[in-house]
Amino acid sequence: MNRFKKLAAVLTAVSMTAVIMGASVMHADDEYLISSDDPRYKYIELNDGTIAIASSEYSQKGIEGEVTLPSVLDGRNVSAIAPSGFTGCPITGVTIPDGVREVGSLAFSNCEKLKDARIPDSVKKVGVTPFSQTALEKEILKNSDPSFAMLGDNILYLYTGSEKNVEVPEGVRVIAASAFANNGIYSGNEIASVTMPESLEYIGDNCFENCESLKKMILRINLKEVGKDAISKDVAIYSYLGSSAQDFAKVNGNTFTALLKEGETKIESGFDKGFKKYYFSTDKEFSMDGVHVYRRYSDGTREELRNLNWAFDTTPEKLYAEKHKKEETPQVSTEVSE
Repeated sequence: MNRFKKLAAVLTAVSMTAVIMGASVMHADDEYLISSDDPRYKYIELNDGTIAIASSEYSQKGIEGEVTLPSVLDGRNVSAIAPSGFTGCPITGVTIPDGVREVGSLAFSNCEKLKDARIPDSVKKVGVTPFSQTALEKEILKNSDPSFAMLGDNILYLYTGSEKNVEVPEGVRVIAASAFANNGIYSGNEIASVTMPESLEYIGDNCFENCESLKKMILRINLKEVGKDAISKDVAIYSYLGSSAQDFAKVNGNTFTALLKEGETKIESGFDKGFKKYYFSTDKEFSMDGVHVYRRYSDGTREELRNLNWAFDTTPEKLYAEKHKKEETPQVSTEVSE
């Protein structure tokens, strides 16, 4: 199945399913209220008293071009963009206000001229392809690097790779709903394992739907929430003692394995955000700029170790000489003396 057929299959599935908005379930026949503050918008009140907004039938001549969505309507805080809420609006750019926690599935679909979206860090949940059939989505897919189509700096929009053992890059904070469904939109291989980064906080609904070969997932200490039906019970969870991942595994029925036994520690290396392979080297040696060494504890917390005598386990010269070997990131030697 090619990329576009797979995307269509995901969108069809989403149109037939209720979308979870925090504790509130929104259905296509929910009754919207037209805003008295600005009749270009309509909204549904959620269980916590906040609202999910959409364009109203009065918006044809108003919501167009560069748009900044309201943070408050009729005295209610805006916390969500409703599923399909702004479908087909003639907007070219959108600023989502701080305080919005969720961008619903297909929220800006078929806004063909939409090229730019500014999304606040308050967003913790992203539905299925909210920018489907927009100029922005085309750019996102074109620039996937190389296996991850990113929305902004920290939202994984779609998995576009074909690896069996996937390592999600550091810096990803949110993974959108169905991002890995059917093993990604190219599906060159069935995913067997996934390693999540330290930065990950939220995993979207149905994230790994139909990834039937997925049997192992490593989750980190900063994980806060796993969406509905995101991870099958058949997936073995590896994480730290006392972590949210351990709690999730217990509730969801997954087997859990601690990455470190109680009282055990481990020396690890880490890299600054945006760090690139080889870009920190001369021909003869690697620079230590942007590279960090940590001691990891059994509960997942870590501390950076400074003023150490440490070294890389290889050199640029050796790596470059192995022309036919798969490109690797040099590792920090675990032989660290304080």
